[in-house]
Amino acid sequence: MMDGGEHASRKETRPRRRFDVALAGYYGFGNLGDELLAAALIRRLELLGIPRERMVLLSADPSRSTEEFGVACARRWSFASLWKTFRESETLLLGGGGLFQDATSLRSCLYYWAVVRLAARAGCRPWAFGQSVGPFRRSAAARLTENALRLCVYRGVRDEPSLELLRAWNLDGTLVPDPVLSLDVQKCPGEEALLVNLRPWKDELPLRAALACAELARAYSLPVVGVALAREDEELLTSFTTQGILPCRHILRVRSLGDASGAWCAGRFAVGMRLHFVMLSVMFCRAVTAIPYDPKVEAFARSRDMACWYGEGKIPFPEPCRCGTKSGAEEVAERLEEAWNLLGVGSGDGRQM
Repeated sequence: MMDGGEHASRKETRPRRRFDVALAGYYGFGNLGDELLAAALIRRLELLGIPRERMVLLSADPSRSTEEFGVACARRWSFASLWKTFRESETLLLGGGGLFQDATSLRSCLYYWAVVRLAARAGCRPWAFGQSVGPFRRSAAARLTENALRLCVYRGVRDEPSLELLRAWNLDGTLVPDPVLSLDVQKCPGEEALLVNLRPWKDELPLRAALACAELARAYSLPVVGVALAREDEELLTSFTTQGILPCRHILRVRSLGDASGAWCAGRFAVGMRLHFVMLSVMFCRAVTAIPYDPKVEAFARSRDMACWYGEGKIPFPEPCRCGTKSGAEEVAERLEEAWNLLGVGSGDGRQM
């Protein structure tokens, strides 16, 4: 199915390595969406029969990630550590998120390109699952991304724009759900309040969104609860509250899935920017309006027939949105198993190094 698949079908002649999967993503930075991606992928891989002792995670905070996820961790900034890790790993999984984009700088594309190239040189086969690809402002970012993804045995992307970009590069790809959709959440009725998530962004979009959310809350007599998925969200919401722009009754910093249950129980309606805020709102059965600051947010919103606000006029009142016919866990499990079978890890004699 994918170019490079012939490597997966080749019978292994060397001893099996210490790890089956090295997971690479924006892990260990305290961003809720990325931490949930790691949690979801580790759980789904475990259900495929891969024990946690055969996984290793690249993290900015290895000790904290090991404690949180129960897997071995390597320091993502040390290329000596990465080389050793890849020499001990059968595969490198680009584990969800928008790793290849240059909205802020070229560094993300350059880093993950280097990681993929290093893994390939170490005989560790790269693959991708749950990725968004782009958008790109620089041709260099697009070239680095194309080069890295060309080395992947399997390319699972989570939205149509990413799939179209792969096709433009003559690369095969598969549309897969975001792994976070496979997580179990503890649903609750929710209070009569408006949950608002904003993140720093260009063109004063967060400020215009804050003013529009405040107007929406006043029109429907709803108290506002700020929901921060990262430190910069919390700082922004605090600033808007202090200035009287968005009167948040509380600002809840969500660091884990357990925190999320408490946050989404604080309101019945939601308006937000971050993809995983919008996604979790759907998972908690909240009426939600998305603010698509990025194509990945718009793609998810369109897939659920969700109301969107593009920065002008009044924000549409949040309405319940369409859910998939299958559970997220079923869809993720099917696609991940498909990818893993293609990789063919463990088809050799099974001896460890």
